[in-house]
Amino acid sequence: MEYQLLQKSNCFRFLICPRYKKLNRFIEDILVLPLDEEIKNKTIELRKKYNIKTPDAIIAATAMNNFAVLLSNDKKLHAILELKCQSLKLIDKN
Repeated sequence: MEYQLLQKSNCFRFLICPRYKKLNRFIEDILVLPLDEEIKNKTIELRKKYNIKTPDAIIAATAMNNFAVLLSNDKKLHAILELKCQSLKLIDKN
């Protein structure tokens, strides 16, 4: 199977596999948002208030700052009252 490494901005890398065309199209359309001062401050606030890990706090702060609904099954993220968060229904196709 052939893979291609795709560099998005300076910090995101994705493996692209020709077999997964839908996933490849999704990855190519990803919008990389900057980690600005507002998000940094909100990240610190969320870490202190909810005792969550830095990556989770960055994700939550970014979603909140951009008025986005975060799709996640992480219970710690759902506990953030200020965050609009929805669970995903997982389907087993086996």
